[in-house]
Amino acid sequence: MNGQNDPGNRVFLFRREQSPTLEKLFAALAETKLDPDWHAVVAKNAHAQYGAFANMAALIEATEAALARHSLVINQTFHHDSDGMPILLVTELGHGGSGQFIRSILPIPKAQKVQETKSAITYMRRTGYEAILGLAPADPRADDDGDAANGAANSNGNGGGNSKAALHRRNEMAAKQKILAAKTPAELKTLLDKVHAYIAEGNLPEDALDRMQMAAANRREEIGDAKAS
Repeated sequence: MNGQNDPGNRVFLFRREQSPTLEKLFAALAETKLDPDWHAVVAKNAHAQYGAFANMAALIEATEAALARHSLVINQTFHHDSDGMPILLVTELGHGGSGQFIRSILPIPKAQKVQETKSAITYMRRTGYEAILGLAPADPRADDDGDAANGAANSNGNGGGNSKAALHRRNEMAAKQKILAAKTPAELKTLLDKVHAYIAEGNLPEDALDRMQMAAANRREEIGDAKAS
């Protein structure tokens, strides 16, 4: 199944590619998921605004041995289709015995700074790896987009107004709104500098930087498209 891929409109959502047949790959993957070394529920070893999450090292530790035992391998590389298109992250699950494969191809938001690009790549690598293998966090609240934090605040009867998590949410929402309303790349740079300062002061969580940089990269591209038209 293909997503939109129109260089003229500079739109790219996603793309999936696969070998003509998949029965041997799926059989090997089913056996892998019964392997004692396979951990579909991944240990959380890092912390973010809305709870703990599994970083790339944890994902690999939870799956690599079992995958290798059944001749399966995950490979992640980068590709660039054409001018005007974003860098693409290619996550491939391959079966060594048959050569059968599935590829998930996702765009990496454009950014002016190498650090911003790396942040987007880090986030998308985890997303691609988890999705192609059907992995889940150990705690269902870890990926709930903040619902658990909101629920905890409401249960206290104060709406979370005085909690650090609530402060982080308000600051992040305000920062994102400003980024999405920015008119120039220079304004975006100033806003990202403020995000760095907020994180250093403890007014935003460290993982907010990834989200703000991705939002800024998308807004920067929108500004460029508007000027081009």
